[in-house]
Amino acid sequence: MHKIVHSLPIVIKMKCIIIFISICIMSSGCRSLPGNRPNDGYVLYMQACEQHDALYATLDPAIWQEIRRFRDHGEPIGAPAQAFIAEHQTIFDILAKAAQVDFWSLPDITTFSAETTFPYLSPWLRMNNVATVHAIEMYLDGRSHDALCFLYPFHAIGQRVSRAGTLLHILIHISCRSMQYPVLAASIDSIPDTLLAPTLAKYTQQYLQIPSIDEVMVGERHMATNTVRELFSDMRLKLLPYHLQMMKNVKQAGVDEKVRQKMERGAILSIDNWEHDTLSELSSIHALTIEGLTTRPSDEMGELDDEIAAAVEEIGGDLDMDRVMFAWKHAITNQQEGVFSLQDAEELHATVGRAISYQILQVLVPVSGKFGVRYREFIASERLLLIRLAVRLYTLDNGHPPEHLQQLVDSGYVSETMIIDPLSGVLFLTQTDPAFVVYSVGRNFSDHGGVPWNHDSQSGDAILLPLKDMWRNRQSFDGI
Repeated sequence: MHKIVHSLPIVIKMKCIIIFISICIMSSGCRSLPGNRPNDGYVLYMQACEQHDALYATLDPAIWQEIRRFRDHGEPIGAPAQAFIAEHQTIFDILAKAAQVDFWSLPDITTFSAETTFPYLSPWLRMNNVATVHAIEMYLDGRSHDALCFLYPFHAIGQRVSRAGTLLHILIHISCRSMQYPVLAASIDSIPDTLLAPTLAKYTQQYLQIPSIDEVMVGERHMATNTVRELFSDMRLKLLPYHLQMMKNVKQAGVDEKVRQKMERGAILSIDNWEHDTLSELSSIHALTIEGLTTRPSDEMGELDDEIAAAVEEIGGDLDMDRVMFAWKHAITNQQEGVFSLQDAEELHATVGRAISYQILQVLVPVSGKFGVRYREFIASERLLLIRLAVRLYTLDNGHPPEHLQQLVDSGYVSETMIIDPLSGVLFLTQTDPAFVVYSVGRNFSDHGGVPWNHDSQSGDAILLPLKDMWRNRQSFDGI
């Protein structure tokens, strides 16, 4: 019995860690879906993933690196890489159709757990790489509007999947979108004047479909909750002999009939108590996370992570698992001697429960503050794209660029919300000399006068650099 109890923390850690291993490794293969529903967007999406996997499986890794260097630095690509991109045309057509379909039979978000895998995310990320390169080719060929229209379905699908997924899903989408910003900005700068208004309307509508923090956290909550339930379901079987022995000994020590009935129906000294307490703690931490991600200033996200870590530590950080297990072993010995009281049992039961909850939540609770900053950077970039379009349209209509962002709102090009930098919580920053430039504070949340962010010095501002400017600055994308 002691061997089972003593190994419990390892069982918990290994079972919980599946939640990260299974989805972060992201197997390159896609599961096939039964049936053939041409009007199901998810089926079309999976078909595209499978077809891409078949192409990628035979690709020389050197060609893939060549494609990435072209995307990041503008280095020329050879005929094999161009052929690989051209072979994706059917896949691109499937995805364009999927983006237009209303019905998507996405996996049931309420069933996510540690056992859930998302094999479609890895091919989706690679397909976005290929699509970005294809859009760059369109832009360089003078087809800026075609490039904007071509990337539209990828954003639409990424948003839909993110809304029905976990934090990993939205982070994958953000990574995909990040690699597209330079070609999007360059294309916006060069599309014909006659297409500015419809493009702004279309991209504004797409912006409104971006999932909120609450939405992207739903899947994470279900995954953690269901994993906790699965873990305790396993524990009930492993620890049944222990609980039977505990109840037998407590009854022998003498308890009244009401206590005996509570024990028999699991109201006290039950694994159900541990599960309930763990889920309650998880719910409280989730609420703290949502509150922090939606209301805290960006420069306090690190403090949010500290608060969440402290909340987990408070549950059982003061407990030494080896000592808790030793006490449990000692309790079992005392049970056999018939001297283990109800009070002894309840105290030990509560201590072991806290230790188990602590072990579980240490693994299941994500680092949310960093995600909060990343998400706000994403929202800022999407708003800057719309502002970029609006500035061009304002200049076309008025013969000169705006003097300040409020003019874009007053003229009806964008809403009041769009000119707010989600990283700073106030208006986006602007420079008017030599041209009207709009930018966001960088990751150090300071205004550097419109100087692009430098990863080495960790300073600068968040600016949407058009493609060729990005190539000149040799800034790497966040994408893979």
